[in-house]
Amino acid sequence: MFACELKKGLTSANSRDFLERVLSQPLTTYSSRLQALGFEGLERVLDAGCGFGQWSVAMGLQNQVVDAIDVDDERIGVLKTMVEQTGLGGINPMQASLETYDCDVKYDAIFCYSAVYMTDIPRSIRNLTSKLAAGGIIYFNTNDLGWYLYNIVSPHNDADDFSSQEFGIAAILNTLKWLYGEGRSSSFPVVLTQSQFFGELRKAGLSIVAYGPDGSINFSQGRTRSFFAGEFMGVTSVYEVLCTKDA
Repeated sequence: MFACELKKGLTSANSRDFLERVLSQPLTTYSSRLQALGFEGLERVLDAGCGFGQWSVAMGLQNQVVDAIDVDDERIGVLKTMVEQTGLGGINPMQASLETYDCDVKYDAIFCYSAVYMTDIPRSIRNLTSKLAAGGIIYFNTNDLGWYLYNIVSPHNDADDFSSQEFGIAAILNTLKWLYGEGRSSSFPVVLTQSQFFGELRKAGLSIVAYGPDGSINFSQGRTRSFFAGEFMGVTSVYEVLCTKDA
């Protein structure tokens, strides 16, 4: 019933289907992943590219204050409704981009799941790093070529306004334009190889603590669940990286 109410304000069939999938997961699935990364017991954290806010809600139960930003006003609207209806305090949804978000605080930790590849990547990394306290942690989850090959070869989660095959092809074409200096469309992601991405992280003054396939970083004793395969056809697919800010 809760999911049905939240979906009413969404104009895209793909968004409605995605929200349904997100809310079908137990909250503990997200909480255990956050605990494994060290995102608990902190004073202030940022969920950068929060989407519908499933990670924000889990963070709000484990940390004092969570600022949650996303460029999509409909998704921020869903999170605002969840915060209001559940009475969760300490979660602040805001419409803002990763590249230009500004604030007067320094965060103990920043969480960026499946969002940075839709932005001006170097600019987003620099901006988020500037909002991180010295010694703070920042987490990114992103996609290499294998994820887009999987979408092309194994269509899934299609909707009236979304084709996973077309999405995979568009992402690869968008990447080629970006690499050859022809600009990139903000409507589609770009392929982020690990070597390229890690280079940008280091340029921004970040030190890589750990990396691996989605859901593999685990500094706790608890069990975690991965949402995506780390490889497809022998090619890196979805991966994550945890960094600290150099003092």
